[in-house]
Amino acid sequence: MPVKLSDEQWERICHHFPDQAGRKGRLKRPPVPTRRVFEAVLWILYTGAQWSLLPQCYPDYEAVRGRHQTWVRTGVLARALEDLAAEARQGQDLFDGTDAYVDASLSDGGGSEAGGTKAGRGMEIMATV
Repeated sequence: MPVKLSDEQWERICHHFPDQAGRKGRLKRPPVPTRRVFEAVLWILYTGAQWSLLPQCYPDYEAVRGRHQTWVRTGVLARALEDLAAEARQGQDLFDGTDAYVDASLSDGGGSEAGGTKAGRGMEIMATV
């Protein structure tokens, strides 16, 4: 199922994204609209799918992945998502900070510690449930 932002949601966050028109000389194709790229990133975040599985209704996954990496590195993505989350919380208590989902695992009541796995190849949250 495609992710589509409402016009109001996009208006709330569009100021976070740098103007893509400044990439002269490098483009062989017209630039992909930032809104469509952001919606594709939201789909990836929502589904947890691999980049190459991005549905054809979105822009090319390599372009989306490239912009995603830039937005993460510059903090643009975090600020935009915080704005959307703040809008979702207005008038509702959607997230009180006590429960969190990480890689399909539920941490109920918050994790008391986070650290490396025994094999040393990742991170885990130690929670008391």
